[in-house]
Amino acid sequence: MAAKSDFLRSVRQAIDKGFRPVPEAPSRPPSRPRPADAIKRADEVRRQLVSRRAEAIATLLKMAPLQAWNVVRVATRVEAADAVAAIAAKLGAKTTVRSDHAVFEDTPVDAALKERGVESHRLTALGRDTRKDLAARAELGVTGVDWMIAETATAVLVSRKGAPRIASLLPPVHVAVVEASQVVPALGDALALVHGQAAAEKWDGFYVNLVSGPSRTGDIEQTIVIGVHGPGQVHLVLIG
Repeated sequence: MAAKSDFLRSVRQAIDKGFRPVPEAPSRPPSRPRPADAIKRADEVRRQLVSRRAEAIATLLKMAPLQAWNVVRVATRVEAADAVAAIAAKLGAKTTVRSDHAVFEDTPVDAALKERGVESHRLTALGRDTRKDLAARAELGVTGVDWMIAETATAVLVSRKGAPRIASLLPPVHVAVVEASQVVPALGDALALVHGQAAAEKWDGFYVNLVSGPSRTGDIEQTIVIGVHGPGQVHLVLIG
């Protein structure tokens, strides 16, 4: 407590005295790799991941609880859908929104939620205004991921045309459905794969959202508060 009060006192004194900001050296934003190089690098990473997958999954299962992920591991996509529905039912959710990630093509999440009496809305099927309003009112947001970083238990969601990110941001609870093949050891692996996919599919533009557990902030007197700027509870459903 004394350390915190001393820190705050020094900040107030600095503000009272005034200060001159130190000019920063001009810097260039990091350049995106050339398409051919990005695709080549992504191919190299995919080949390396074959022998590193089991170790990466073991690391993820160790790190995820430390980042406050509630982890459920299942063997099949049907079990994954049932796990999502069970989470919604336990929370008493009535409305959920979900993304259009490829994992949902063969994972019957909508049907499993309906059996529990929970409405499921695919966000890309809605108009922009309706989408935001519904996501803000939903108790649960369900998404896939593009990649899952093992060493930091970080879900990588790439927002691009047709792939809005609000399902992972607005509802108070976020459920991420992850396939074992999407688990990578480190951030560098994930970024290489994202750039490779962007080059191969010729995306016009994209940005990367990294989710490492529930939202946290220390803005108020350096005290960590959960769930202020995003979901306060996160669940990870791992298939495989």
